[in-house]
Amino acid sequence: MESALAGLGRSPVAAREGRAQRATATRRRRGSTRADQAVGSSSRTPGSRSPSCGRKMKLNHPNYLYRVLPDLQKEGRIKRKGQGYHPGG
Repeated sequence: MESALAGLGRSPVAAREGRAQRATATRRRRGSTRADQAVGSSSRTPGSRSPSCGRKMKLNHPNYLYRVLPDLQKEGRIKRKGQGYHPGG
């Protein structure tokens, strides 16, 4: 495979890097997402837990926020204190 890529003038490393760039470019957030709604919910009711935030947002599956809230923590948009979530600084 390396010889085939070399014949095309591309290195195997460049081929892998191109795929990585495309994969990350498609994961961009648009406005008014569930994450933004979760941040708003945590600012309106600080200290609330994930399922209760989901019920207040009227989600069919309130536990879905277990997937969203850790990413928001990493971004610094919310903070976890004890078992509840609070707005980030």
